Amino acid sequence: IGRPIANTEVRVVDGRGRAVPVGVPGELWIGGDGVAQGYLGQPELTTERFVTAAPDSGRFYRTGDRARWRPDGSLEFLGRVDRQVKILGHRVEPDEVESVLSRHRGLDGVAVVAAQGPNGTELVAYVAPSAAMSDTSVQDAHVRRWGEVWESAYTEDAEGSEFAGWLSSHTGEPIPVAEMREWLDHTVDRIRALNPRAVADVGVGVGLVLRSLADQVEEYHGVDLSAAALSAAAACLGRPLPAHVRLAQAGPEYLAGLAPGSLDTVVINSVAQYFPGTDYLRTVLVDAVRAVHPGGAVFVGDVRSVAMLPDFHTSVQLARASPLLTVDEVRSAIARQLREERELCLSPEFFHRLAAETGGIREVRVELKRGSADNELSLFRYDVTLMIGDQPEPVEPVERVAWCGLDGLRQRLAACTGGLTVTGIPNRRLDRVAAQVRVLADAEDTATVWELERRMWDLGDPVGAQPEDLADLAAELGRVVRLRVVPSGRLDTFDAVFLPPADDTEEQE
Repeated sequence: IGRPIANTEVRVVDGRGRAVPVGVPGELWIGGDGVAQGYLGQPELTTERFVTAAPDSGRFYRTGDRARWRPDGSLEFLGRVDRQVKILGHRVEPDEVESVLSRHRGLDGVAVVAAQGPNGTELVAYVAPSAAMSDTSVQDAHVRRWGEVWESAYTEDAEGSEFAGWLSSHTGEPIPVAEMREWLDHTVDRIRALNPRAVADVGVGVGLVLRSLADQVEEYHGVDLSAAALSAAAACLGRPLPAHVRLAQAGPEYLAGLAPGSLDTVVINSVAQYFPGTDYLRTVLVDAVRAVHPGGAVFVGDVRSVAMLPDFHTSVQLARASPLLTVDEVRSAIARQLREERELCLSPEFFHRLAAETGGIREVRVELKRGSADNELSLFRYDVTLMIGDQPEPVEPVERVAWCGLDGLRQRLAACTGGLTVTGIPNRRLDRVAAQVRVLADAEDTATVWELERRMWDLGDPVGAQPEDLADLAAELGRVVRLRVVPSGRLDTFDAVFLPPADDTEEQE
């Protein structure tokens, strides 16, 4: 770093303030006309940092930097004596951050280090959970926090909207009611197809599913952490509650208290993303499977796809970005959101592994969300149905063909009397998102969001099919269709299984 400037004296000293020889590392002290009087209003820090090297010398400032003299009389900077780092121009002491974090009762150990992130130097804290804070208590606290979030959302919704709290990540505004109603209708249809009679609805909320099924079932347990939500759910059915409906303020642990095989359906719709982790979800699902008798089902709706998480955050950041924002800034924002993701996102493999490890699950159905609206519920989530039973269903022979277009598929189905599986169907509803990901990946750092939009115009015509087009075709031909999610959990390609006409298969129950 060169030599001292005029009217400045520089020393490299050891721990006792004694000058060290050339080539030996020490702390850098600076004296002379450029040294300040001290820290304003901080006498203790001034005494620590501003020192007198000898009775006949002036004051020196202890920089906390490590340095050594080179043989040519210049100084070489070697880092810090302490652990101080600069972040966004501010001097930060990781030790002080560690001290604050270590006061948290849930931590036994903390280590804070500086690391290079997408926006420069940042602090990273490594923590060891306290033995006194058991995994169960940490998980319960996580669930309670989400319960408080929804309690606040339901309480603040003075109008009592049935879709309170359902905000678009892309706009920050409520998802349009028409789109929410379509989402609800398709969800209820999927549950109703399971022939529910004795139901437990975990995360019943304001009773969206309850109000659609209450008149068709013999027993209904609605469970939620939010008292405000349960009050709204009760109001939708009128007072007094029907004798077969029971509402309980509780978490998913409610399932563990039910008698084995006492239900035929457990609904966990659009709440699994708020669970603290896969271990917690696994425990809940094991309790759910135990509570359902053979022939019943556990429905897990609105599962967020972990494979689609980068695509989701890409679409959100581009939707919210200023046209003049650069590609480098957008990429940094996406990386930050991926690191800070708070909700549970899953691969279909989790559910297949659960079935293999626990038993009692005869089939795992992983299906695309239905609906014509292109919002985050239909684009980045899927439904899972665990069919309960000890023995797997016999597999009927089903012809497999590759995607051949909608017209070609119609011809194949007309000529096929049995089942037909169509593989590798490009999901047209994700065309725009796929284009955003592709263009962003290929763009130079200095390109703007406005330029990205222009480049997307030249990507050609869409291919593949809208999932609803296949559902409409199946209905037209009197068939049932399952829109299967591929094992990777990617939703931009899917398979469609067309089952024989309704009167030829029990799949239509």
